[in-house]
Amino acid sequence: MTPKISARTNIKLRSLVGAVLFGSTIMLSAIHHATAQPLKTNSPPTATTATTATTASTSSPFELVLVDSASEKQLGGFPVDRVLIAKAITVLKEAGARGVVLKFFYDQPGTSAESDKELADAIGSIKTLLQARMDEAELTANPLPARFMAGMVIGDYKSSLTGTSGWIPLAPFAAAAFDIGFVDTASPDSVPIIESYQNKPVKSLTLATLEMATGKQAKIDSGARVTLGEKSLTLTDDNQVPLKLTSIVLPDYMPFTTLVDHKTDKAQLQEKFRDKVVVIAYDGEKMHFLTTRVGTVKAHRLFYLGLLDVYRQLSSLK
Repeated sequence: MTPKISARTNIKLRSLVGAVLFGSTIMLSAIHHATAQPLKTNSPPTATTATTATTASTSSPFELVLVDSASEKQLGGFPVDRVLIAKAITVLKEAGARGVVLKFFYDQPGTSAESDKELADAIGSIKTLLQARMDEAELTANPLPARFMAGMVIGDYKSSLTGTSGWIPLAPFAAAAFDIGFVDTASPDSVPIIESYQNKPVKSLTLATLEMATGKQAKIDSGARVTLGEKSLTLTDDNQVPLKLTSIVLPDYMPFTTLVDHKTDKAQLQEKFRDKVVVIAYDGEKMHFLTTRVGTVKAHRLFYLGLLDVYRQLSSLK
């Protein structure tokens, strides 16, 4: 039976969510306004919690910027002002980045129309991916423009994760975005490639990011394979790729405040980010943990590790 996306809570003011589907129910952790109760993690940090490696893989087309605990303290808390997100995008554009992936939800207005416009303008200035997720409790979902439906899909995709409502970026952000990808997951040990939203196939954020990195449009043979260029990966019946992680050690990342503080030499920024797809994500004190078969890791770290793993699986094919 196709799993149905639902939510156990209806939080209207939020900036990001880590959602993992178990059976047919979303286990939801959300970061929202300052009056909310502190979040509890899925599990406390342990000896297997992901740490940061000293160097990044030089062969990866990706780079990571994190609003880590230190950044969160320097910024005075979370969510990050949208003007600062816009600034980060501008810095990455000037550094020659290929594109930006924002791991935040922008389905509701911010603190001012001016900051929203500044963010929308920045999103439109460089190829930028936004995220969405399914939530059947969302009664006023923003429309998802038809251009964000997955194009080259054959077969019955409705065995994928499916839903009819959700957290869709506001129209000005969607209009400026290069693409939108969904972030629902069925297991921390696999990555969805496509989902079904309102009976239409949609890309996962992982797939949209891979397309940006490779410059190839994916072809999906539902329940069989995903093909990017001349390389294909086998899909499960519900259109996911099992992860082959052997470690949850995170490659090197740049703290968000380092990116936007004007203290880093432009040449260094260009060396790090030129022609890279840069993921900007939250990794502060409120981020919840997920338990994989190789250890416990914060949710947005797992997204990035999963992205790297699927890219490695593709790259290793002859």
